[in-house]
Amino acid sequence: MQTDVAVVGGGLSGLTCAVALARRGKRVVLITGGNPMLEQFSGSIGVLGTIGGSDVTDDFGKAAKRLDNEHPYRRIGIDRARAAVPKARELFSYIGLRMSGNGKTNHWRLSPLGIVVPAWLSLDGYATLETPEAWQGKRLALMTVPGYLDQAPQLVAHNLQALGTQVTQHRLSLPQLQVTTPTPRPVTLSRKLDGRTALSSLANDINTAGKDADMVLMPAIMGDDEAALAALRRRVTVNMMLMPTLPPTTAGNHLNATLQHYLKMLGGYVATSQTVTSATIDGDRVTSLSTGSGFEVTPQRVILATGHLAGGGLKATPVDGVIEPVLGLDVSRPHPDVPEDFATTGVITQGDLVPTINGKPLRNVLAIGSLLGGHDAATMHDGEGVDMVTAIHAAELVCSK
Repeated sequence: MQTDVAVVGGGLSGLTCAVALARRGKRVVLITGGNPMLEQFSGSIGVLGTIGGSDVTDDFGKAAKRLDNEHPYRRIGIDRARAAVPKARELFSYIGLRMSGNGKTNHWRLSPLGIVVPAWLSLDGYATLETPEAWQGKRLALMTVPGYLDQAPQLVAHNLQALGTQVTQHRLSLPQLQVTTPTPRPVTLSRKLDGRTALSSLANDINTAGKDADMVLMPAIMGDDEAALAALRRRVTVNMMLMPTLPPTTAGNHLNATLQHYLKMLGGYVATSQTVTSATIDGDRVTSLSTGSGFEVTPQRVILATGHLAGGGLKATPVDGVIEPVLGLDVSRPHPDVPEDFATTGVITQGDLVPTINGKPLRNVLAIGSLLGGHDAATMHDGEGVDMVTAIHAAELVCSK
């Protein structure tokens, strides 16, 4: 298959870049072996939450100037990164996802464990407040699904109380939600909540629990079914907000399905369950990519969005250390005695996201997302932002040439 651009990796960075390219009229082939990392999407986008252990409270442009030179935002340039941020929000709007947040500074959302985390944007309906202190004194009614282990209600309640809130727990009584082991996935639970009778019973439980509460926290077990969620909201008379569950999440499932839908609608081709196992390199260009099942693509440009160690974009080996397994790109070497180095390791780039092999750049390849390294997404709360900002910037680079 011949194409303008082959995007390798179907996570947030790969899908975002593929959709952005297809919107600009490029022929795009997305090669993906699955979306395990996207299943961890909590419903919020963190662009830049913490630097050096301190929360970011000013706007993106000012905060980004304090980043190390190896951070992806610094690599592409602060001004370019800042310009890409609102374009990321526009892309979400284009695919029909409504987001809350002022688009300039962080708000604070709840993690699946009840900890407040800085975020730039959150899906409409998810529990957020403008500052961490704003949670103090709130009366929260926590809805729980009996036996559902991906919610951890006791730990959630403990962490919410540590914020200065008053928490009461309320079990959902709907028979369809009575869980037996092993615990089901959120998507499985969401499929049990269709139908007028189920939604009315669910709404009654929520309305009863919320009579004396400032906010009812409902686990996001139906976040991939917008129609059912809208129907539930019409029956709820109290302030109900969604709270993310442990992965895999309904929000991640919904985001993946929506991005893939729009990519196909725009003429893109999605090669699923495919893993690139070999590539043909001619001089400073990749001329073809092949998968283990025999699928082959001949692209003009390649976008590598394969992820970090957890996603398989990098691999730790006993002999060669951390390697990039698809093209054999140069990788920054973490110190084996410093665990933090492994979080920030990634492919080495020259100029605008161009990776190298033995110090020589591959001119028709761009590396994006967490494959770049240079930051610790778990502590900086910038993982989704790095994915989307570098993806949009890469798409603009491809379309400008």
